[in-house]
Amino acid sequence: MTRIFTLGSSTALASVLLAAPAFAELTAAQVWADQKAYLAGFGYTVSASETQSGDTLEISDYTVVVPVPEEGVEVTMMLPDMSLTTQSDGSVAIGLGRDLPIVMDVTAEGEDPVRIELGVTNSKFDIVASGSPNDMTYTYDADDIAIALESLTVEGANAVPGIIDFKLSMSQFDGVSAVQVGDLRNMQQSLSLGDMSYSVKIDEPGSEEGGTFAGNVAGISFEGDMRLPLEIDPTDPAAFFGGGFLVDGTYSAGPGNTNFNFTADGETLVGALSSTSSTLSVSIDDGVVGYGLTGTDNTVALQGTDLPFPVEFAMEETRFEIGVPLAKSDEEQGFGLGVTFGKFTMGDLLWSIFDPAGQLPRDPATIDLDLVGGVKLLVDLFDEDAMQAVERGEMLPGELQSLTLQNLLIEAVGAKLTGSGDFTFDNTDMQTYDGIPKPIGAVDLQLAGANALIDTLINMGLLPQEQAMGARMMMSMFAVPAGDDVLKSRIEMNEQGQILANGQRIR
Repeated sequence: MTRIFTLGSSTALASVLLAAPAFAELTAAQVWADQKAYLAGFGYTVSASETQSGDTLEISDYTVVVPVPEEGVEVTMMLPDMSLTTQSDGSVAIGLGRDLPIVMDVTAEGEDPVRIELGVTNSKFDIVASGSPNDMTYTYDADDIAIALESLTVEGANAVPGIIDFKLSMSQFDGVSAVQVGDLRNMQQSLSLGDMSYSVKIDEPGSEEGGTFAGNVAGISFEGDMRLPLEIDPTDPAAFFGGGFLVDGTYSAGPGNTNFNFTADGETLVGALSSTSSTLSVSIDDGVVGYGLTGTDNTVALQGTDLPFPVEFAMEETRFEIGVPLAKSDEEQGFGLGVTFGKFTMGDLLWSIFDPAGQLPRDPATIDLDLVGGVKLLVDLFDEDAMQAVERGEMLPGELQSLTLQNLLIEAVGAKLTGSGDFTFDNTDMQTYDGIPKPIGAVDLQLAGANALIDTLINMGLLPQEQAMGARMMMSMFAVPAGDDVLKSRIEMNEQGQILANGQRIR
């Protein structure tokens, strides 16, 4: 549950400097009160010195203490001074200055404290709050923002000079954040970045170990909604799944590339990664967590001491999607998994290792899988005591109710396997299949090009004749011809606990 807590914490801290329908009058004090209430709602401790001068409220010694109880960690953030000025049109301008030093002290039980000092600079960063106290809109516009690691103090020593160098720069940062406060805090955010570049360099004095990691991403945007209870107990991760909590956001990016060069234990690895677009989506709603990651035109190139030759491969499409329930429920809840590695290709040098004569088809390979199902959770997966009981074997975490194979595609070296199927599970029968609930249903499969592939592997000397004969015998047992070098198979599991292949009982 640390990741879920961190998601909420990160969003909250990002909103310290940002935030969200308009046409009413606001005061600087109201905007500042809203920011403090928002952070306090997460269980954070906020302190600052406040000085009112005319229409301007000056904030100094701004400190936020963030507890992370499940990790035994406390983070104290010293944030830059800022000013909030009530303007003649009823809006409030938030002034941050050009230099925005941020200091973080991280303390953990039984560990030496760690101090991180960041230097944040900008040539223009305008933030304006408008609306009413319970219905605000924050708009922000920055030409550029640069972040640099200035100090990392561990065990009393600063690791930055000559050891670690970190830089992050962003151009044309724009956005709107709308916030409505009632029984819940509702937020709608829209952000965009023109370009982002980053670099990390590690170079330990007196050692040949270290390396660099650098890259650039263009056209970054974020669209998302959040619904938060007004108060959340940070010691109770379950609080993020009750009281109407909602997160639903998607990050999108255009072309990106990364280059790295690392040396460790006398071995070097050099590589380059690139893609033309990517997305990352996160959702948390009614106890269900979902993640999604996609990419297009992904390329990878690697060279290293342990690699006898350069390795290059590419994929036109990558996809990973997962949605799982985390909260206990007496009702069946849905889950899903989707994976795509589309149009995979690799360099001729890599092919030549096992196919120097080019006998295998080198068409792009694809793996595509979509599974959905239903499960009844018997425990809250964020309940530490219950999960320890599960680990001890004292109880089951849940019951699998159904599973549907919506799509299966594996296509490579001239062969193609497709399939779909649907099963339900009898959780009252754990004996038929030795400790797992009895499945009832069927899956339909089709395999094309298998015999041609086997012939090619025999000619290449990669598959002995006797093993090829065994493979063909197995295919004839479980499949029937459906065309020229096409086999199909229907595998059924019935209520009697029998397994049938194309109507023939095999169990």
